[in-house]
Amino acid sequence: MLTSADSNIFIWNQDFAKGYWVYAEIQNSITMCFVHRFLRARMEQPQPYRLLVGLRLIGGIWKWNDGSPATNVPWRPRQPSGGGDCAELADYNDIIGINDIPCSHDRSGAICEVRLT
Repeated sequence: MLTSADSNIFIWNQDFAKGYWVYAEIQNSITMCFVHRFLRARMEQPQPYRLLVGLRLIGGIWKWNDGSPATNVPWRPRQPSGGGDCAELADYNDIIGINDIPCSHDRSGAICEVRLT
């Protein structure tokens, strides 16, 4: 677990969010870099990852967990591609960012957060 400057705690877990934890809202490139460093620090060897985040396509609009419209999303190049209604934080081919994926897509886990304030 790691606390960010805005008083959120992030956790990387292969189990999906339970209780007070919600899928993380990676709302800008600063948060994305913070989470990326958090993940890398916990890996024995750096490796690509693809983790579910709290972003969904609802009624044609990308929205965060709380239902607010997503703006300034740090999408990977050529994303969203129209390939899904869920989103993942992905690091592969030396490019970090958000991809759209089908909600039924297999994932290696999720990045979750709880707000402390």
